[in-house]
Amino acid sequence: MNPKITAEVKLYGKKMLVLSALTLTIAPLVAVGNQRGMTARADSTGNGSQTNGLKVKVDDKALQTAVTQAKAAGVNVTQKATKNTVATSGQATQAQKDIATDYNTQATALAKVTATQKATMDKYNTAEAQYKKDLAAWEAYMKDPEYTNSTQWSKQTLQDLIGNNPANVTYVSNSTNKMKLDYGNVSKMTAAQFKTFLETTYKGGSTTSSVDNKNGTWVVLKVGSTFTYQSPFVDVSTGKPVDVKFTVDKLDNQKTPAYAYLSKYAMGANLATPNLYGHYKVNFYDHASGKLVTLKEALIGMGDLDASQYVKFDGQAVKTIYGDKVTKVSDDSYKAHDDTAYDDSETGTQVWRRLDNVSGFSYTWGQAIDHWSAPYQSDDYFAVGNIDFSIKLKPKPVAPTKPKAETASYQLTDLMVTPSNHKDVTAGDNQGKDTASINGKTVDKGDTLTYPLTNSDLPANRTDDIKSYVLTDKVQKELTVNQAETVKANTKNWDVKVDGQTVTYTAKADLLKTMNADKSKAYAVPEAKLVTTVNADNVTVKNNFTTKINDVTTDSNTPSNPVEKLSPSLVAKRVEDAQGKLATTSDNVNILTGKDVYFDIFNQYDNNSHTDDLTDTDQLPKAAKVDTSKIKVMMSDGKADAFSMTADKLTGLSYTKDMTSDVTIAYKDGKLTVTPKAGKEAEFKNQQTKVRFAASLPKEKADSQLTKKDGDYVWHNKVAKGDQTSNNVDYNAEKDPDLITKKVETKDGKLADNVANANIINAKTVPFNIFNQYNNLGETQYMTDTDQLPKDAKVDLKAVKVYLADTTTTDTNSSSKADDQSSTAMSASSSAKTDDQSTSKTSKIDAKTMTKEKLATLTYTKDVTADFTVKFENGKLTVTPKADKIAEYAGKQTKTRFVANLPTDKVASELTKQGQTYTWNNQASNGKDKTSTVKYHTDKPATPAKPTTPAAKSTVTKVVKMAQTGYHQTWFDRLVAWFK
Repeated sequence: MNPKITAEVKLYGKKMLVLSALTLTIAPLVAVGNQRGMTARADSTGNGSQTNGLKVKVDDKALQTAVTQAKAAGVNVTQKATKNTVATSGQATQAQKDIATDYNTQATALAKVTATQKATMDKYNTAEAQYKKDLAAWEAYMKDPEYTNSTQWSKQTLQDLIGNNPANVTYVSNSTNKMKLDYGNVSKMTAAQFKTFLETTYKGGSTTSSVDNKNGTWVVLKVGSTFTYQSPFVDVSTGKPVDVKFTVDKLDNQKTPAYAYLSKYAMGANLATPNLYGHYKVNFYDHASGKLVTLKEALIGMGDLDASQYVKFDGQAVKTIYGDKVTKVSDDSYKAHDDTAYDDSETGTQVWRRLDNVSGFSYTWGQAIDHWSAPYQSDDYFAVGNIDFSIKLKPKPVAPTKPKAETASYQLTDLMVTPSNHKDVTAGDNQGKDTASINGKTVDKGDTLTYPLTNSDLPANRTDDIKSYVLTDKVQKELTVNQAETVKANTKNWDVKVDGQTVTYTAKADLLKTMNADKSKAYAVPEAKLVTTVNADNVTVKNNFTTKINDVTTDSNTPSNPVEKLSPSLVAKRVEDAQGKLATTSDNVNILTGKDVYFDIFNQYDNNSHTDDLTDTDQLPKAAKVDTSKIKVMMSDGKADAFSMTADKLTGLSYTKDMTSDVTIAYKDGKLTVTPKAGKEAEFKNQQTKVRFAASLPKEKADSQLTKKDGDYVWHNKVAKGDQTSNNVDYNAEKDPDLITKKVETKDGKLADNVANANIINAKTVPFNIFNQYNNLGETQYMTDTDQLPKDAKVDLKAVKVYLADTTTTDTNSSSKADDQSSTAMSASSSAKTDDQSTSKTSKIDAKTMTKEKLATLTYTKDVTADFTVKFENGKLTVTPKADKIAEYAGKQTKTRFVANLPTDKVASELTKQGQTYTWNNQASNGKDKTSTVKYHTDKPATPAKPTTPAAKSTVTKVVKMAQTGYHQTWFDRLVAWFK
């Protein structure tokens, strides 16, 4: 293959070689610019050359085969300068098809020329073969030609004259039979001269009836006359026709004009008598060019030398022979043997000569007898070259003319494919949001913009490996590069480097390997991705990126997005306190009472209608109750300066325009959402609104859905709007302490936790007091008093009393306080003051600071038994405010007094026996809290005598006296004694 075909074509700068259409090529491909304003440029290489694309090889095997076949057939094939075509990536496939079509067209044209050349050469070769065959036969014949029997010379004599190779001898004769006479400057005889010539002096010879006839012409010769016989023979050494020119050099015409007859079929001049002689110069000229010709070997015959004629040659011959009617005077001079005139067919009157390397000869033809003494005119016939009388010549075969070779040209095309790239811009960094282009659309400060960076496919049939593939994106300062997201989005194919605002994507080794795996096929380059955040407003964000493939750099388009100056997007939440004022934090706002607590959500929307940013979301406790039909959405008058607005300023605006019908309000599982309806978003743009709603929570959900801290239920809550959140609304649903304590009355009516000999058996009764403070939330499960007594204990429900504490307490200070602080509280019937030295003061009950011990010191005077439900089953006493009274007793203090006893036969099975003493440990519960254990001991007494009268219901204590032994009797000793 010609190295020029495969040599890489280098372009310098942006110049391209443009070639005209060729004979065998279709119209050249047009180099096309890059689409969408993208530009591919070449980076300088080490030797200063540049290339502006990826070189693509188009298969030219068929064309090269056609070239080889054409040359083999003899076609003169030339290769024209290689054409350079540049196509964009989008045009690469079509460009390859066009070049392939061009190659096929050229190959077809070459095949056609080749076929023509073959046909021509086949015909020529056939003719050439025949020529060689004929030439060989001619040469063989000419070596031993046939001679006529009319000559008087033997064949051997003639062969000696001609030489060993007659084919090399040029016979100066009219052998072509195409001879024509050019009269040159010779004048024809006039009619008057011809008449006088015939009437007065012509005595015989050639008989003619006119000056000019079919065989020749009567002329008047003069010294200097010339006439030429054109193409009488062919120079055997060149094969070209030769002209024979006669020049009259000397002439005997002093007394009368030299009349002569010029024959059209035999060379020479028949000079009429009485003129005695003429001297002639003969020269040989190439018929086509007119240049003098030198004949290598020439045979010249001079015929009809009789009747006293003679011939004198001016030069010597190689060899001469002459007839028996001729006398040799010298080697160069011959005369007729006598005056006898012979017939023209008489060969004995001829003289033949062989001349070598001659371009002509000269001679004198004249009369040996003086005819002027008795003048008369007769033609003196002679001819040059009437050799046919003695040898049969065959014309030498003419070699066929070799046809000119067909000419054709072909042209190869180097295809450079300009890579293209494209930068788009989408919103967000997830598939749900970044699939649609937002190029040219307005975006906001804080928006996440994702830039897909795409590159054109690597073209099929590329010649070079991709050694380096680098994308460079110089991000403007108004965009913050989200490095982590960008790196994550490109982990598979690209190594990402962030250097300030410049992000570089370098194809990983595996990606390059895949690119180069099969260069015969197009390869779709994986997309890269840039993730940014807009960090400024009132600007236009735009930038492009560059792709550098090996040494070819391509600039992408430049997407742009104007960033609108945004008004602040604000959201604030407030709660109405007990006085109806707005606050961010409020105590004692009780959402658990079933009453509504009112909240206000204040908004300012930015000046872009983004649906996500227009939706208020308030996540309340899941069981919270909200009546959406009562929610109101109001808009301000729009006179506020949105750009200087703050969350606190929002709460002070006047909201007068009802926009409730323009929003969609939804509430489910504690989640409240308020969103402008579709088509109404623009009305809320740059505006301020207030959403007012009420919420409550069932009391039983307090523990599971609120946070309890130090007896209070705390609720922290804020509103979300897009990616913004409001302040936290903090409020406390305060809960007074849940308190319960149990006391037992001693014999003297005092209250105690532990009482000895309080005998609950033998049908005797023991009074108990249960003191409560219910929490202020009115929680039913915490307002039921439960006292689990022995299962067979008896309680007279009618005797159970519930008392409400007075709204004030009396604090008593005495200098002589009782030793037992826990027994200072008396029952309602024995609460009078007996200590004259004591002082007292009255104060309001403080439920928040109440303690179990303080409960027993309160004054309980109001009988509220009718407000409670009292039950006793299987030893379990329950006391609960009736349903319609629960809220009334929330946060109040009560005392429940009841008397219990146990049959004697149940003592052993339901009490604990230790020695002779039975112990009863007992505590009450309010459903959540328990009292301390009430401990008391009962000694088992001796069976008393039957009384004659009913005994009074009083507590009897059996006293056992022990001997003075210094031993202190314990409760166990007393119990043993009792059993005795």
